[in-house]
Amino acid sequence: MKPSQPDQKRAAHRRVVAALLILLGMYGLGIAALSALADTGNGTLYTLTADHYGPLFRSTIYHGAVGLIALLGGILLRRRAFRALPPQLVLMLLPFVLLGSVDCVLNVIFPPALKREGIFRPHETRGWAMLPKSRMVLKSPIYIDRYGFRVPEDEWNRKLPPRPRIMFIGDSLTFGWAIESEKCFAELIDDELKTIDGLPDFHVLNAGVTGYDIAQTLDQLRETEGEFKPDLIVQQLCFNDITEQYDARHGRDEELYPEYLFLGRDPHWSAIARLVFDWARRRKYGGVNERDAAEALQHMDLMRLLEEPPAKMVEDAWDRVFETQRELIAYCEERSLPLAVVLFPIQQQFIFPDISLDPQERWAAFFEKMKVPFLDVSQIYFEQYERNPENAVLMYVDDTHPTRLGHRVAAEAILKFLQEDGLLKRAALRYVTSKQ
Repeated sequence: MKPSQPDQKRAAHRRVVAALLILLGMYGLGIAALSALADTGNGTLYTLTADHYGPLFRSTIYHGAVGLIALLGGILLRRRAFRALPPQLVLMLLPFVLLGSVDCVLNVIFPPALKREGIFRPHETRGWAMLPKSRMVLKSPIYIDRYGFRVPEDEWNRKLPPRPRIMFIGDSLTFGWAIESEKCFAELIDDELKTIDGLPDFHVLNAGVTGYDIAQTLDQLRETEGEFKPDLIVQQLCFNDITEQYDARHGRDEELYPEYLFLGRDPHWSAIARLVFDWARRRKYGGVNERDAAEALQHMDLMRLLEEPPAKMVEDAWDRVFETQRELIAYCEERSLPLAVVLFPIQQQFIFPDISLDPQERWAAFFEKMKVPFLDVSQIYFEQYERNPENAVLMYVDDTHPTRLGHRVAAEAILKFLQEDGLLKRAALRYVTSKQ
């Protein structure tokens, strides 16, 4: 009996789908073999990075499994063993299988960075934040407690008692870049507070996070203030808070932002998703690549602040910084939360004679107008320099970060400032009032 025309069409469809499955099977097995050979040749013909191992293994398994299933399915379909299998279903699944293959191959070509152990975690609004109960050596031993604050090693497992609290917020200067936690000005102040009669047993929280600008610090304060209920906020400022506003673009340059280097971030196992993310970021912020976008930020161009007259880029940066600082002040005022601000100078202001103090003067005028207690550590540092010019080097690790000596000098000045301005008594009264 001669097959009907519909039967002939179905048979032709099966043959086409069977041929496609056989080709897919050969392709899959071929890619699996290449992936396995690439892994085998590592160390002899070439050297792969550790980032390649996982993608190569997944490529071998995925393509091997797809290849075997497709080849077997094509052969059986060709022999009419799968008469009930609709060819349309195979054609619908084929694009998804090929998409998975492309993703595996791209992951081998552009491997995702391995998740690194570190003291930072990804944060949805701030980019990064401290990882609770983490530790590592980053210029110096670092311990982050269960609450996300930097602490000395012997307090790593601490629990916060119900005591009045002083929260120090800021960037790497508060955090204590390149020095031990117990030598940071926040910890030194904590030690000294215990020796002062007539004050309650304050608990100092070092909430400094390296690389943060004022906007990130404000976001951090909004997130943590309700949980930890500080009775006094001491905000630290430095010149980076302005230079970070030179340009609105941001990038993941690990030289300018070492936090990204030690970030336990989602490695994005999907190469396609990762490439789309990078494309969207570049489209939004500009730059040929992430390094270009980060360099456009001019993060460390501190000397531009001291040029006279200041460039429009610098003036615009000041406008953005002042606007964000007003938001932070308003947030504290709404909660009747005492706020004090401390400004640190940069090393160049000691090395070069007759250099401008315009940033200090701008901040002083701003906080006087806002009626916020303000301490400029510059004068105290200048006094140290006048005693011994070598202190310009002895007090700084680099352009911006103080040494142990710099932190000790700053701690003495800040504690005296908090006492003379009555901020410690205000914090103690606020704590007592909140408990009534």
